[in-house]
Amino acid sequence: MLPTSTTRRITPPLAAFCTVLILSTSHAANTFQSLGSNVTPYGISSDGMVVAGSFIGSRTNGSRPFRWTDDTGVVDISGAADGFRAFSLAVAVSGNGLVIVGDSLRPSLGAFRWTDADGVASLFSTDPNSSPNAVSVDGSVVVGLFTTADANKNLVAFRWTSADGATSLGLLPGTSESCATGVSADGSVVVGYSQTPMVHLFNSMAPMNPIGLVPGSSPFPNAPSDKQEAFRWTAAGGLVGLGFLPGGTLSRATAVSADGAVVIGTSNGKAFRWTQSGGMVAIGPHLPDGHYFTPVALSADGSAIVGESDGEAVRWDAIHGLQSIADLLTASGVDLAGQNLLSATGISADGTTIIGFGRDASYSGQGWIATLTTIPNLPISTPAGTSEPTFNPAARPLVSISGRNAHSTNKTSLEINGRAEGAVTQVAYWVNKASQPGSPSSSSQPLPPDVAKGTNSWRFTARLKPGRNVITVIARGPGGNSAPAQVIVTRN
Repeated sequence: MLPTSTTRRITPPLAAFCTVLILSTSHAANTFQSLGSNVTPYGISSDGMVVAGSFIGSRTNGSRPFRWTDDTGVVDISGAADGFRAFSLAVAVSGNGLVIVGDSLRPSLGAFRWTDADGVASLFSTDPNSSPNAVSVDGSVVVGLFTTADANKNLVAFRWTSADGATSLGLLPGTSESCATGVSADGSVVVGYSQTPMVHLFNSMAPMNPIGLVPGSSPFPNAPSDKQEAFRWTAAGGLVGLGFLPGGTLSRATAVSADGAVVIGTSNGKAFRWTQSGGMVAIGPHLPDGHYFTPVALSADGSAIVGESDGEAVRWDAIHGLQSIADLLTASGVDLAGQNLLSATGISADGTTIIGFGRDASYSGQGWIATLTTIPNLPISTPAGTSEPTFNPAARPLVSISGRNAHSTNKTSLEINGRAEGAVTQVAYWVNKASQPGSPSSSSQPLPPDVAKGTNSWRFTARLKPGRNVITVIARGPGGNSAPAQVIVTRN
């Protein structure tokens, strides 16, 4: 164990499931705070009071791991004033905020575990390729990947405890490497993925970009694989594959809920949420512009999920669907101080505090922390020539589109179908927010929305123009309440 060193406070320069349910809320308590320049937060404690990540002190000492609280600010926990532990980062913090785990390029350190009493201590002093990705609530269990001791030297998922050290979690059948990316609160459930790569995996520190690397979410983002499957591990059941989304052949898990019952990840680029009863279900495949969602972290009960969609920090839940965090904060009257929020990397247990990274107006990397104690109403984009009824909280329709998310087709028409839940009196739709192609009306004079067949289970045939088609569906309830969803279909 390395000797304890005095920490130094650093004060950085300031610088698809297409589903939407509109709720009327107060949002006075929502807040936003910059963590400083060249700061990238990766982990947050259960109560949202402690943040861990990496920062760039100068060109000479590289990136350093930090621990942040509102009282202390960003504090260097590397325990070295020189470059001894340069190019290191903290990737996760325990739920109680007392233990931080991370990774270092220094061969004698590799994966490390930090406490205030003991400082930085190496988990595997002989394995520079080891990489932790998550830690239990009390800090007693760490998971990630390390190098096997056999001649093959494969990278495999591990589970570490102070009593037993690191033990391999093994491989799914037909794969040669694995990685653990998440762990439940008590350390009894581990998630990750097992794969046979087309090229040998590399150390997760290789990207070493303090703005953009999200440990745990994708330790090997650029390693192509011909076989990859998300797994869930327990001591009783061992490594169990979670399968794929319909039509998919690849999947990876990125995080797990506190009780181990909810797993999130991606399957062939599409976000999923897995439960024991429901299996793997696609969620928030895209924002209205059609870009996919990469889930990174979830609340303790698995109801709120944060991540990134095409370079934008986003939040998802089953009620509000996928939403831009910047839009939610701005709608609350919160000043973002010119920051562009690129990705959310962590969320507190109750789902109200979110961390992430972005860039300011001068393109300088910035870490941030925000609170969303309430979710504001986001305005619905209304097609020209129409108007939306006023909101009535007495009815809360929920609309989802089945099957067609950012698809392409050679057909001139396509059946779109889905479900609308709650008090629904009508399901209406537009194609390209205008008249249907081939109708006698001019495209400069948009038609009112057409009406789908059915309400709770609905369908219609959309006529497609060549190129990109934006199909908007709105479920209407009594009293004027409505909820929209969109799908992008490209006609080749």
